[in-house]
Amino acid sequence: MREEYMAVLLRADGSRRTNPEDFQQWLLQAADEGRHVGPKARPRPLREAAEAEMDRRLALVSNADLHPESRQLIGAGWVQPNTN
Repeated sequence: MREEYMAVLLRADGSRRTNPEDFQQWLLQAADEGRHVGPKARPRPLREAAEAEMDRRLALVSNADLHPESRQLIGAGWVQPNTN
């Protein structure tokens, strides 16, 4: 069995990046607790975009010997830059 973990960065313009360097650097920064929960309609298109990126990655690594069984979204969240 092979497992692969990845982070998907969804940009405001709709573009997607997998395991971006800027996300890795962001993880190293101290963060405050989130104080705002966005609108409930916001997560669905973000989840769908992340799942599309996971499907793209699975298609890239699939071959005659490797047939990925499934994908599993383990956790998700979003942040927006503080504009203050």
